[in-house]
Amino acid sequence: MTQPACDDLLEHFDRRPLNARYWTSFAIIAAIAVMDFADFFFIGFILSVIGREWQLTYWQSAAILYGGGIGSIVAALL
Repeated sequence: MTQPACDDLLEHFDRRPLNARYWTSFAIIAAIAVMDFADFFFIGFILSVIGREWQLTYWQSAAILYGGGIGSIVAALL
C-alpha cells in the first residue's frame, strides 16, 4: 500500500468541509487565549485607577505590569 504524497494530503484537507470538531477546537483555543490575556487587560485598567489613589510612581506601576509578563513567561517555561 502506498502512502499519499504530502501535496495530495494537503489537497485532501483543503477539500474537506469544516465540521463541528474544527469549530469546537477553535472555540476552545479562543477561550484559552481570552482567559490567558484577560489578566493583562484587567491590570492595565485597574492600575490606571489605583495608581493615582496609591500615588504610585512610573517605576512602581511598571514593576506591577512587568511582573505579570514575567510571570507568564516563567509559567510558560514550566
